[in-house]
Amino acid sequence: MECIDLNETQLAIFDWSGVVSDDRRPVYESNMRMLERRGQARMTFDEWLPLTTPTAADFIASQGYLENITNLNKEHSAHFLRIREEDELHPFIYPDAAEFFRGLSRRGTTIIVVSSHPTDHLLKEATEYGVNQYVQHFVGSASDKAVEIESVVKNYGMERARTIYVGDTVYDVQAARKARVVSVAMATGYHTADRLMTENPDYLFDNLAELGEALGIPSPATV
Repeated sequence: MECIDLNETQLAIFDWSGVVSDDRRPVYESNMRMLERRGQARMTFDEWLPLTTPTAADFIASQGYLENITNLNKEHSAHFLRIREEDELHPFIYPDAAEFFRGLSRRGTTIIVVSSHPTDHLLKEATEYGVNQYVQHFVGSASDKAVEIESVVKNYGMERARTIYVGDTVYDVQAARKARVVSVAMATGYHTADRLMTENPDYLFDNLAELGEALGIPSPATV
């Protein structure tokens, strides 16, 4: 796809974890508790991060445990809900996210979230962070993000060339490409900028504030 001027964006679809919500520590802890339950030693956070996969079930399978995917994801969800209540592991919104979403909404852009995170988790965090008012629709538990992205584009009647999908992993870049929308990689989450570049995203940014500038959103100081 030929890269568009991001100022032409009409529909902005976002992954959640690693883009809006920094939940890497509680997800790591959940994954480690799942490994320990199977008699495997913990990894360090730095050892685990490059091995992260789209879902907890994928990660556990990558460690040699071929179990029922639905049950594994339910196990992760139960761990995550308990862990997120622990103060030192509670997920938090990235510092520039609320202002970014406010500006994007004022710009008139349609905002959707497509994430593998369960929908009830998304809604709970979005309400807690104060950004739920800016998101038109949340699509959670997405097993195939490309399919969900295509469905959103069709349902909202938008042009693919003016639709962006913003994610923080190579899997998100792949999903955007498969759905034939503009891929925007965000180097704030699970995969480093170097790893993201191996998938040749259409755009790569260090944070949401940088993306906001590219979208023509005025900075708070100029509003």
